[in-house]
Amino acid sequence: PFAWCYIYFAVISALATIHSILILSGQIKEILPKQQQAQALALEEFLNATWGPEELYPESAVEKRRRALRTC
Repeated sequence: PFAWCYIYFAVISALATIHSILILSGQIKEILPKQQQAQALALEEFLNATWGPEELYPESAVEKRRRALRTC
């Protein structure tokens, strides 16, 4: 009953292997390298942006002073 699973897996594996060999041998280029580069840059900018808790929840002057006194 599970024979189709093995056949499916073998076909997918064969296709993936052929695809990898073609990319490594330079027969086919990776699709949309510029878009990937743009996505990588956007992700880097997003991760480098400062998203501290202060930006999300501004601290009041009283809380700031309390925290300063606690850390002394």
